Amino acid sequence: MSAKSWIIIAVTLILAGAGIYYVVNQRTVAVARIESDAVKQTATSLAAIETTLGDFKDKCGKFPAALADLFAQSTCWQPVDKTALDINDPWQRPFIYETSGEGYRILSLGADGKEGGEGTDRDIFSEQK
Repeated sequence: MSAKSWIIIAVTLILAGAGIYYVVNQRTVAVARIESDAVKQTATSLAAIETTLGDFKDKCGKFPAALADLFAQSTCWQPVDKTALDINDPWQRPFIYETSGEGYRILSLGADGKEGGEGTDRDIFSEQK
């Protein structure tokens, strides 16, 4: 092979490598953006639930026994529209809700659905004591 052929092969390989790097890097950025969006969505959902829990406590004197109680009629509470409040995390698992009546803890187990983890697998929670 001539030197010119080797140069053409080398340039082709470099360009192919650069193209592959670009595609992989773009995919990584897209995945990171999706993961970040899921964490932001969880925080937004938790804030909406917290606001509704505060309203419930103001009207009923204590926090509800379960998040589902936010959608139920009672003597002190007008139910929230189910389309207005999402009690599932972005991975479509119900938030874990624990209450003593005076405080609460709301928890998403993250993308993997298991306790602990890092990144989008980490637990995301809010609590009021």
